[in-house]
Amino acid sequence: MDIRDCLKYHFDRYPAMMPKDAVKLVYQSAFGGGHLVRDEASALELLKEEIEHTQHSDTVPTIEYIGDSACRVNLAALPRGLTAHTLMRIFVESSKMSYGGEAAFREGIAAILALIEEGAAPPAITCEEMVRWLDLYYSEGGGMTRHSLEYSTAYAPAYRVIHENIAPFLGVFAAIDTLLANKNDNYVPVVTIDGRCGSGKSTLADLLFSVYRCGVVHTDDFFLPTSLRTKERLSTPGKNIHYERFNSEISESAATMRPGDTIKYGVFDCQCGTITSSREVVTEPFLLIEGSYSSSPDITIKRDLCIFLTVSDEEQLRRIAERSQDKYKYADFINKWIPMEEEYFKSYNIKESSDIVINTEKPKSLFYIIK
Repeated sequence: MDIRDCLKYHFDRYPAMMPKDAVKLVYQSAFGGGHLVRDEASALELLKEEIEHTQHSDTVPTIEYIGDSACRVNLAALPRGLTAHTLMRIFVESSKMSYGGEAAFREGIAAILALIEEGAAPPAITCEEMVRWLDLYYSEGGGMTRHSLEYSTAYAPAYRVIHENIAPFLGVFAAIDTLLANKNDNYVPVVTIDGRCGSGKSTLADLLFSVYRCGVVHTDDFFLPTSLRTKERLSTPGKNIHYERFNSEISESAATMRPGDTIKYGVFDCQCGTITSSREVVTEPFLLIEGSYSSSPDITIKRDLCIFLTVSDEEQLRRIAERSQDKYKYADFINKWIPMEEEYFKSYNIKESSDIVINTEKPKSLFYIIK
């Protein structure tokens, strides 16, 4: 998100902002919130205490973008079911991600000064006050600063800074936390991520693993071997996966699995055209099935939460082109894989029957609410 647009949004929404509040915003935008993660256990206790003392609001945005790759998650508007522990893990994982750094910070300061010149800053943020405060700020070594007394009194800010790539998935985390909170002690829930090619299924799976340390099964590991790739089979929607092997190696084991059990399955190597290795996944706290065709009715595993990721045609092609160095592979996606996926989605109403549908393109709004 453009830092200038974000500053204008915050200046308009929070007119009691002081110079130090503007600098705090651009600092968080440029460096994220990782500076706060020194002791995760203590940070979690502090977060729990803040959430407990923050009154929930249906009008406060859940997400407010602050520029570059960062956004604030307001504790007064957390999605229902999201636990403090999960939000803490998201915060920690966000601190490991890439932000704009010093160059972005300087750009943010320049944007503040430009908006002052244009008369678009709050009353207290004048050119003279901004320069005076920046002189003091740099003389004391710079870095993170607290909100001003004026801002704190007017708005009682309570939030955590996370990476913008994680923000669209807060509802997914809340749904999983709710699922885990309501499950039987001996039951292992199954979560699936299906969706359009290039929509971010693997990215979300990696994120869920980093936060929950869940067991992850990739449907790409069940690529259809050449011997089964008949014209008749490939012309039938949803058959472009070795679902027979998936059911024998995953679905049957999942029917009796308990927390902490291990499922071992073969990994198909597309280059060699055969299974060349195996993978073991631990079924705790839930089992995640990621990839195209994970919602196929031919896969008999019992699903507890189905997630579908989507993206526009234009963005899909841009992402595929970006990750496909080989022009022939790109052509395969356009002419073969994408049409087969789209026919599968349409034939079985995959998107419509999913529990959660998320468009993973960057949002056009600088804020939004997640219930």
